[in-house]
Amino acid sequence: MKISYRLIIITFAVVLLITVTTNLIYYSTTNNILKKQQESNLNVAVNKLQFFYKSFNDSLKNEFNNFLTSKKSLRNFDVENSILDFIIVSKEDNSTSPIIYTAKDKVAGRFNTNIEIRNLFENSPDLISLYYTHEQNLYLYGKVINNDFLDRISESIQADIVCYNKDSVIAVSNKDFNFTLLDEINKNIFSDKEKSWRENESEILISKIENISIQENNSSKFALFINSKELSEFRFFSTSLLIILVVTGILLSLIFILLFTSKLRTQISFLYKSAEEAAKGNLETRVKIISKDELGKLGLAFNNMLSELKRKHDDEREYTELLSLINQNPSLEKISEAVLLKILNHTKIRFGAIYLIDENKLRILSSAGLNLPKNEIELSGNYKNCYDSKNYSEIFYREEKPKINFGFSEISIEYQLVYPINYNNSIIALIEIVSESEPSFNISEYLEKLHDQLALGIVNSSAFERLSVLVDQLKELNITYENQNRQIKEQNSRLLELHKELKIKAYELEKEKQNAEELTKVKSQFLAGMSHELKTPLTAILTLTELVKRNLSQEEDAERLSVVSRNGKKLLSLINNILEFSKIESGKIEIKAEKFFVSEIVNENIEQIRSLINEKPIEIKVNLEKEYEVLTDKIKFEQIINNLLSNSAKYTNTGEIRINVTSTHDKILRIEIADTGIGISESDQKIIFEEFKQLNSNSKIKNKGSGLGLSICKKYVDLLNGFITLRSQLNIGTSITVSIPNIILNENKNDSTETLSAVSSEMNILIVDDDDDTLYSISEIIRTMGFQFKTAKNGVECLSLLESNYKPDLILLDIMMPIKNGFDTIKDIRNNPNYKSLIVYAVTAHAMLENKEIVERNGFNGIITKPIINEDLEDVLIKIFQSK
Repeated sequence: MKISYRLIIITFAVVLLITVTTNLIYYSTTNNILKKQQESNLNVAVNKLQFFYKSFNDSLKNEFNNFLTSKKSLRNFDVENSILDFIIVSKEDNSTSPIIYTAKDKVAGRFNTNIEIRNLFENSPDLISLYYTHEQNLYLYGKVINNDFLDRISESIQADIVCYNKDSVIAVSNKDFNFTLLDEINKNIFSDKEKSWRENESEILISKIENISIQENNSSKFALFINSKELSEFRFFSTSLLIILVVTGILLSLIFILLFTSKLRTQISFLYKSAEEAAKGNLETRVKIISKDELGKLGLAFNNMLSELKRKHDDEREYTELLSLINQNPSLEKISEAVLLKILNHTKIRFGAIYLIDENKLRILSSAGLNLPKNEIELSGNYKNCYDSKNYSEIFYREEKPKINFGFSEISIEYQLVYPINYNNSIIALIEIVSESEPSFNISEYLEKLHDQLALGIVNSSAFERLSVLVDQLKELNITYENQNRQIKEQNSRLLELHKELKIKAYELEKEKQNAEELTKVKSQFLAGMSHELKTPLTAILTLTELVKRNLSQEEDAERLSVVSRNGKKLLSLINNILEFSKIESGKIEIKAEKFFVSEIVNENIEQIRSLINEKPIEIKVNLEKEYEVLTDKIKFEQIINNLLSNSAKYTNTGEIRINVTSTHDKILRIEIADTGIGISESDQKIIFEEFKQLNSNSKIKNKGSGLGLSICKKYVDLLNGFITLRSQLNIGTSITVSIPNIILNENKNDSTETLSAVSSEMNILIVDDDDDTLYSISEIIRTMGFQFKTAKNGVECLSLLESNYKPDLILLDIMMPIKNGFDTIKDIRNNPNYKSLIVYAVTAHAMLENKEIVERNGFNGIITKPIINEDLEDVLIKIFQSK
């Protein structure tokens, strides 16, 4: 065979082999890339569907809550203009009772008043239904799944969606287009054998959504699918191209083999290398185009595909970088500056700003290139329109162009975008982008991709900023309290020095008149008493504090700290009286009227005097005829109540202290404080309201005070245009009544006059918790309220106590416990006839609405969330006392 023939044959074989091999490699690589892209798009669509479905359910709940809040009847509810398709009302305890419903015209035909709820939803798998229990009624509301609804979802998630149940397809998006694909969809959804997309040659990529349930106990599900028709077209295109290239290669190799072999091989080599680099993840690579034939066009198509993949990759990188910026910059200003710089760099625009919306004002967080004022900006113009519509405002200025003045130059504006940042259905911030020319791409779409994370970043940073302010305020308060403590110590030292000075000047005062001598004697006695009263509590405070620091003893600390607290309060009361009397004498007293409730003052002062009563067998009784709202000086009113209660507590060793609050027909408020103390003699009653006067000057009263309390009361009552009366008998008791006219604003009937102090000793509480600290904390709260209690560390110990005939009035039962948890324990309690009627409250740190419904369905009477606050526990106890 001639060598020329051999060369032709060899060259032809080489050309044929290279052509076929290159196309096969390109086909395989590109096919894999397209499949990965389709799979990635489907995964993104799945995430979008979950977010859309959650947001849609939240919208249904908000629409229904608005209906409940409006208190409209179903007949008056405008369901046609609502996102809800139907609302059904039935009795909660009877699923077969007639229903009341309202529904849109297009779905009303499937409802009637005699249908059973159970049958309705069994026969209607295409209903998205939610339920809500309110006032013994069961409300069911939701949306009908149809092709239009699925079209809306498909448009949002950029993928087709199908709704199906266990045996058939219910609805499909883009029905006209996807009608021919229903057989293929059914085959993929209801196939008994799971088969990966790569293993079959189907043109449809399907993902079943298992974690979204349309109804409770309903088999209806969603599935997403993408028509991968472009893969088939690509296969056909590649096959056709292969045939064309082979035939062309054969012809060209026979005619022009020496002319075109080199260029053809080079172009194919470029394609191969680019495809190989792309398969490794290098999306920057591009095919060098050296010919304008089919291979050149294929190279251009391949380059376009790589450009699109790189754009999506860059978008994902932008999203990741935004998350990193938000995490690295906790402060609001730093996040705003970093995000604005990133947006401007990406969009190649020089001017922009980010504003925080604060009470109809725009607070400038960051700006670039804009001549903005340093203060806040009014929410008006384009900003106001964007805020009200909750949609971005995009303006192209082509005629009258606004200008930005930089002092030395001006720039005309052709484009302005104001984009809202929405969080929890509220606009929290605005982004403004300004350009002197029209942008080359859609900026609003770019901002939409960053929106969710930017909103979370702004909200979190705002919360961090508010927390920082609170921390700074707390530091300032601590400094203020330290300064006040230091001032108190300095005043104490000054009082001691004053005592010494008065003793030195006592000789000179003896030569004055008899009235002056009497006044000097009284003041000397007062200061001598004050010196003792100040030294004694200070000694106890300092000594016991040092003991606690040096030798902490669990058994002794409580008693020592109790003494410290009691003596500290005595000292504070004495100093307050001195200061108040000094203000009265200096004429600096002013009346500052404000609104408050009398019960608030009475209850607060009762708690304060309990430390003065200490362990005395004294019962405090309160009779508040009505809930009085008054307008007067709150501080002076409280000082009157405090001084009167303190006097009663100080001079009463046994019996009771009664507080009666009533009003007359002419709106005079009367507060009577009576006790069973030592009483006041008739001679002392004449001087009891004078300053520095004390009863029984030579007696051994342990808690003898300064003699200013009743004097201050009298002066304050006079300032409030009231009057004070006294009734007393020695060794029987004292009753002091304060009457103040023209201060009552409102008075509401108070049905219950029973107080915790009056009944607390009769009640017994069982506390069940596995955490020792929690058990101790709750026990201490209940102990301070005066209740009897027992404790248990788990459900087994709790049931053991109940089986031993221990029947508490209330059980506080923790939910999460080892050995036997709260749910198992309440089940055993309710199943035992001996103590199934006991009142049991769940105690948990997870008291969300759903938890509350769960614990109540499991037999609990109510729920208390941790940490327990005294007021919350008191509300529960008062409710129980009233029920008994």
